[in-house]
Amino acid sequence: MFRYALRLHRGGMIGYGAALALTAVATGATYAKLAGITAASRAAFAGNFTSLAGQFSALMPAPHGLDTLAGYLLWKGWGALPILVAVWAVLAATGAARGDEDRRLVDAWLAAGTPRRGVVGARIAAFGCAAAVSAAALAAGSLLGSGGPGGGLAAGGLAGQTLAFWLLTVACFALCYLVAQLPASTRAAQAAAGGLLLALYLLEVGARTDPALHAVAWLSPFKWYDATDALAPGGRLDVAGVILSAALIAAAGLLSALAFQRRDVGGALWPATGSRARARREAAPSRALGWPVARLLRRERGAILMWIVIIGLVSVFMVAFAHTVVADLSAVTSPLTGVPGLQAFFTTAGQGAYVSFIAVFWCGVTQLLLAGLAAQLVSAWASDDTGGILVAALSRPVSRGGVVLERAAAAAVALVAAAAVAGLAAALTAAADGASLPLGRLVGATALLVPFGLTFAAAGAAAGGRWPRAAAGVLGAFAFLSFFYSELRLLMGWPGWVDNFSVFRLYGSPLSAPPYWTGLWVMLAIVAAGFALAVWALRGRDVA
Repeated sequence: MFRYALRLHRGGMIGYGAALALTAVATGATYAKLAGITAASRAAFAGNFTSLAGQFSALMPAPHGLDTLAGYLLWKGWGALPILVAVWAVLAATGAARGDEDRRLVDAWLAAGTPRRGVVGARIAAFGCAAAVSAAALAAGSLLGSGGPGGGLAAGGLAGQTLAFWLLTVACFALCYLVAQLPASTRAAQAAAGGLLLALYLLEVGARTDPALHAVAWLSPFKWYDATDALAPGGRLDVAGVILSAALIAAAGLLSALAFQRRDVGGALWPATGSRARARREAAPSRALGWPVARLLRRERGAILMWIVIIGLVSVFMVAFAHTVVADLSAVTSPLTGVPGLQAFFTTAGQGAYVSFIAVFWCGVTQLLLAGLAAQLVSAWASDDTGGILVAALSRPVSRGGVVLERAAAAAVALVAAAAVAGLAAALTAAADGASLPLGRLVGATALLVPFGLTFAAAGAAAGGRWPRAAAGVLGAFAFLSFFYSELRLLMGWPGWVDNFSVFRLYGSPLSAPPYWTGLWVMLAIVAAGFALAVWALRGRDVA
């Protein structure tokens, strides 16, 4: 069973491992371009970015030793990656705890004589091995990006940082696996697990700037990871964080086994009883279940609402501190000349530093979140394919092409709602700060977010038509890589053809420049081709 469970994590292991490794390689290669090669320029770079680090606390922890490649790699590379592995942990854990039950795999394992505690142990151990491979890929990418052994990274520090990163990844999985035992569906499990990790992450983010939260933040595994800075010069492996991470994995595994022993396969840990259960049975079905598109949105309403709330909050946050960041950059770098590469980063737009900052960071992060929403929808479609819902839908009967078109329309509605909330939140926050964004360009930038998100949904639908289980994980890793390399080209001044295959490049920068019409037509072509391939793939294979 362990070998089969490891196979189920193969797609995520390859996709996320490649994303981690390439991120480390690119981050290491960027350092000399940004900080220069002299001790004086690197000292100036470290001073400037250390002063500004608080502005980026939502994405990365406090930096250590930015005048060295190792310190920069820890801050910019390893510090931003917990978000990525948290997404992987949510998808993998809920798929292991609930998706496999929907596919009747758990029934087969139990019927073969595997004890329930053995199922739990095998799933956590299998993911631990997959996470170890991904963490090793991150370490190898760090070595490659620094020029190989002897390029500025201490072997002991790299090993300690890799251990802390691996423990964080497995701890997130174990925690999500435990939470997934509570509800009775994969969708509810994903919403609950994602909400919990988001709350724990925001707790650590708050502690980075508010000392009053420092003690409380030790409840978060993200804090335990941030406490280790072994990769930086003079850093150390935080023993308390390692012990707490290992203890959380063991405790979550034990509690998951106990919860799995108590509940029915496919059922909730505490099912509704008495009058509540009777009321559910006797309640009239929702009218939305009879309407195309609406029935898909109703099934995913919890996850879609969660993503919309996150996108709205992030939009408020990014726009709210834009004034502070731009003012600090201008004051510290006089203006922007103390950090090589940043001047081009903020002056490519031609709309002023404030609009340029929002165009780069708000649009970029919102795009990444919309790609995450698309991955969530792709994951739900894959769950329908493997859990019997698609079989029931096709028995109505409904054509397979009609199923794909209904999914495309549901994705479009969800993305329109999320993009509208993002644009409205950005406009209202800017107005509250006494600033203004160009209204016409803001509307255009918001509207273009919809075909951008549909591009990822179409690509995921095409992949899911052939490989349903692996589609969401690989799509999430591709979104992260596509986002990172679009940013990397701007920082390093590479020619545009380097990231012509990035969907973020196709979106352009409509908030600070005229719309990139060629990119729009290419995105629409990808959407049409992706869903057409999804129809072809679904027609060419047996369901489930």
